[in-house]
Amino acid sequence: MVLMNKSREKILGGLLIVFAFLIVAAVALRGAYLFNHSARDYPWWFIFYRFTYLTSYALCIFFFLLGICLIFSSSKKIERLKKFLTNSKLLIALTIYATILLIYFAIAAPFGAIYWGTGEFFIQRNTMRFFAYIFAPILMWTVFLTAKRQDKKSNKLLPSIMATLTFPIAYFALNMIIGHTLVFNERTPAFAYAALNPAFWQSSFVFALLMLAAMVAFIAVNILFYKLNSRIIKRFEMKIK
Repeated sequence: MVLMNKSREKILGGLLIVFAFLIVAAVALRGAYLFNHSARDYPWWFIFYRFTYLTSYALCIFFFLLGICLIFSSSKKIERLKKFLTNSKLLIALTIYATILLIYFAIAAPFGAIYWGTGEFFIQRNTMRFFAYIFAPILMWTVFLTAKRQDKKSNKLLPSIMATLTFPIAYFALNMIIGHTLVFNERTPAFAYAALNPAFWQSSFVFALLMLAAMVAFIAVNILFYKLNSRIIKRFEMKIK
């Protein structure tokens, strides 16, 4: 972080670590719900399959490691790790993924795509959603807006776009392989989301067009974040001067 004394950095680092463990606990509750109430529909590896879950795990690891860096900032290894974590490309990519979680929640919840449940089911089903889909994106945006970049001289648009697209493209390829070769408990094709199944759209052309549009959207959003990131770097430079 920038313009923050050591004591405040340690406090923030502690909060990041605590929040990372809260996400772990929330994911564990979600996993317990799936295993106990949805085992007939989904296999155990489902909680490692969806984009939302994987993004939550990535944010959890990021918050924990950044928290460690803020608390223990004297070691050279810690400084190298901090430099990696505050790299513009990583910050942009994670903030975009976290924003997708928030948008997904904002769209899915009001239209009933997210079933809330009642009683114990409410806690097990939705604890992860509150922490991962709402609080984690807000915290990631806070880090994005306040972290001092360590790569301001080498910050380029094309590497940033490539870094952001790596995960979605790899995830899409993995879904195509698994979806066309496996099934969920011998019933439906094992696509993480119905929309990723070409048969859902009843047209390979429409499916290819939508996937292309999604890639273009990723690139456009990355450009916007890149420009915002450049403004943040300039703001920090002005404060230091």
